[in-house]
Amino acid sequence: MIIYIDVKTLALKTEGSVPLTDMALVRGDKVPLRIVLTDGSGLPADTQEAPVLAVKKSLGDNALVLAATGLERVEDALGAAYVGSLFVNTTQLADAMEGRDRIDLVGEVVLVAPDGAQRTSRLIRVAVRADLLPEDYAPPEEVLADWSELVAAALAAQLPDALRQAGMNVTPVTGSSVLSTGAADTPTTMACYAMEWGDELLAGQVPDHGRLRTVNMTYSGASAPGSYWLRVWRLVADAYVVAGVSSLETLPGNNDPITWRFIPGVPMTRGDKIIMEVCSGQDADHLSTYAMGVHGVMIPAKDGRGRADQVSHPVVITQYDVAPRMTATVDYDEGVSVGGVEVATVTQIQTLGSDVRTASANSQAAAQSAAAARDEAQEAVAGLSITAGTITTGAPGSQAAVTLTPGSTPGSWQMDMTIPRGDVGAVDVAQPYVWQQPQTYDAMISANGGVNIPLAAGAQMDTAAVCRAYALGLVHTAMMHQTRTYWVTSSCTATNGVTINHIAPGCYCEAILAANIRTSVTLPSTGAVAGGNYSKVAGYSLPIKYTGGNEGSAFKLSMLIGGSGQFEEYPDAGIDDFRCRPMAGSAADITRLVDVTLYYDNGYKARVRELIGIGNPKRYVVRTTLSNLDYNSNSNPCSATYRVVIAQSEIGHGDALAAGVWLVMGGLTNDTIIKLADIRCWDTYHVLYAPVIYLDAQAGLYGGVISAESPTIINGVGSNTYVRFGLEPYQRSWISSETEEPYADPEQPTA
Repeated sequence: MIIYIDVKTLALKTEGSVPLTDMALVRGDKVPLRIVLTDGSGLPADTQEAPVLAVKKSLGDNALVLAATGLERVEDALGAAYVGSLFVNTTQLADAMEGRDRIDLVGEVVLVAPDGAQRTSRLIRVAVRADLLPEDYAPPEEVLADWSELVAAALAAQLPDALRQAGMNVTPVTGSSVLSTGAADTPTTMACYAMEWGDELLAGQVPDHGRLRTVNMTYSGASAPGSYWLRVWRLVADAYVVAGVSSLETLPGNNDPITWRFIPGVPMTRGDKIIMEVCSGQDADHLSTYAMGVHGVMIPAKDGRGRADQVSHPVVITQYDVAPRMTATVDYDEGVSVGGVEVATVTQIQTLGSDVRTASANSQAAAQSAAAARDEAQEAVAGLSITAGTITTGAPGSQAAVTLTPGSTPGSWQMDMTIPRGDVGAVDVAQPYVWQQPQTYDAMISANGGVNIPLAAGAQMDTAAVCRAYALGLVHTAMMHQTRTYWVTSSCTATNGVTINHIAPGCYCEAILAANIRTSVTLPSTGAVAGGNYSKVAGYSLPIKYTGGNEGSAFKLSMLIGGSGQFEEYPDAGIDDFRCRPMAGSAADITRLVDVTLYYDNGYKARVRELIGIGNPKRYVVRTTLSNLDYNSNSNPCSATYRVVIAQSEIGHGDALAAGVWLVMGGLTNDTIIKLADIRCWDTYHVLYAPVIYLDAQAGLYGGVISAESPTIINGVGSNTYVRFGLEPYQRSWISSETEEPYADPEQPTA
């Protein structure tokens, strides 16, 4: 027996939020008892009071007939509660009944405070039946003579008519269950939460099939206007589809409950993969994900269960060990329930019947097909016989041949074979040969074309070992064709009072930004190999990142490729403006600006822009590529960036999109090389070995740090080893849009 008592109103309820007004007991029973103290919203109450169940003859009577005292406080899978038992066979009960078959009593739950103060609940009508037989009772002789017939008749009289007619057809029943995550809480945010319906997260009686009616959470944060919804998604095949949308609710006060209601209810089946998504919007057809502050509970990590930023498949979990603290009300499907235990539901029975009918039809069709195939095979082979004919040896290098000649009787055949002689020197090399026995060779075998050696099952490929050897050689080749540059420390600058700290002078520097500070950093470099005509620069590897990518912050890297050209620098122009722009009145030349911006806007994003002159005569255009970076807080561009790579796979001119921009990542992800954009390739005339790197950063609420290691120059090796073998085979791309528009800056040169 479970009793819920509201410590504010002292109202009593049973499972399913049904008011507790009556209680039926049988003398001699020992009833398990669980009393839960709630705070009015259905959540466990924060109180030191302990409950006692007291039963007496009348309201004004101080003598107890039955009592459950000394209940033990526990915190188990169902939450915090007081547990014990009520023994319905006391001396006081026997005296009160005075031999009667039934007695009506009055019960109440008493809350006892540590200082002895008491509060009593609303009253309960308690009926006790005396079903115990007297010690000297003996059944009549006629009963003893046919006891089984008497029992059968008594059962038949009490069960429904359908049971007597069909043997086993119990009237369908419905029920309700309250599921809970527990009481211990920690502050968290909830946008989406993924889980499997029926796992141990929600404790309580979980039916195999039911309807989700309500979900209750505890809000954390300031109240705000607007409409807020809870949307439930279910995984079907390889995509999440909407299973139900709640009624709209407004945000309550801090630490107050918010309850979403589903009418008529969301059908749920144990094992369903679901996502609960908090949404904001004016109506159910125009909803967007909303990250809401809630109370949470610490839970063991489990694959596929946890907080997520958005609905996706496969779902990207951002936190595994915290769940929103919630309670859910679920209605049972109509079905058979025996002793309060669900035996079968209508849904299960219908599904079972459909499965049986389908399986029966499939088995009949398979049996018919098998019988037909068997008959055809028997007809085909009936009376078939093959007799070996002659075996002759053909010329070296000739084709092996088999000839079937009809015999003298129906169904009989004679097989003649011709096999070429095995002269090694005369073998036709165009024909495959398979040796069934080990071979011995007295001379060297030339295998310049490669020997294909089968490996054990599960090996990467037959020639993996050879490929690894070649790859090792490629690594050494690539290392020979790269050039290191160094920062010119005396010329490195930053605006707005930001200081550049040269941790390893010439090689590595940092700039620390305070909260809400913007700065423009200029980092010129130099190297042993100077720039020059046709310098064969294939690209740049830039180990640069910005830590502090909280909301409101952004970071941009800019560089000029193809010389300094007709461009002017504009420090502190803003993240969305160009750091370098064409000079007013200048004609477009081979120089182009490439900038890469990383920022946070309801998820991590990247923007690549290429400002370049194309056409004849040349006109400036801007090619813009946007990407949604599918990373969570453990693998974001602010903490896990290794480098930005700008490189081309071939040297060329004009409009060929044979170059690209990549982001190389670390962190808790397998997607470590991200293709951010395709850009135009360049010829290597006037391409500087030692570029100037322009960085712009906007710090958010918590400030940020710019980390910059001097660039590595990628020299042209054939079709660029770096791109073809180091980047493209492993790259991922989440490009969302690509546009190209005429450059519209006021400094745009006129015709």
